[in-house]
Amino acid sequence: PTRRSSDLFKKIKKLSRVWKRILSKIELTPGSSCFEVGCGGGIHLVRLALNGFLVKGIDCSPDVINRAKNFIRQVAKFDDRVSPIHIYNGDFLSEDYEFLISKRSDKYDLVFDFGVVEHFLKKSERLEFIKRKFQLVKEGGWVLSVVPSGNHPCREMQRIKGLGGYHVSEINYTPELLKAEMLECGSNEVFVLPHNIMGYLNIHPK
Repeated sequence: PTRRSSDLFKKIKKLSRVWKRILSKIELTPGSSCFEVGCGGGIHLVRLALNGFLVKGIDCSPDVINRAKNFIRQVAKFDDRVSPIHIYNGDFLSEDYEFLISKRSDKYDLVFDFGVVEHFLKKSERLEFIKRKFQLVKEGGWVLSVVPSGNHPCREMQRIKGLGGYHVSEINYTPELLKAEMLECGSNEVFVLPHNIMGYLNIHPK
């Protein structure tokens, strides 16, 4: 490992502002189990593992999973706590979903997605997605979705510029809609936390 890679590792290990805010609200402590739906390149799983959480995830893309596993191997050179991370390859809405909840131990303190649920344009698919997250969470656990603000004044400009890394169709989530869908899927209580709402104003020409 080089000095540059050591510096990168320190940045990876540091919890982001959004995670600090989430964890301060739900009071999840190290040692808690977390499951990410649509884990992509694995940055959230790795960051949580480095901070003492027990993590697993699922993604439908074999290429993305291979990239995540390579990332985990690189980080493991600095800290072996990431080595137990397990990532399933599969479609979260597929019929063989039951393999994820086949054992009582396969329940988690937190089940989350970052920028996934809003890409289901049909309400029935979004509700099924959220319900399956609730099936994976322990009694008294937390279900979390981090979504773009659908009523942000720069939302349309964000779409045009392709911010977020790719052009994919998605719905405009409002706090009211997000809360309503969570309640419909079985949540006892919902918190909607506005975060970084001024950030996209930087893209406005004025």
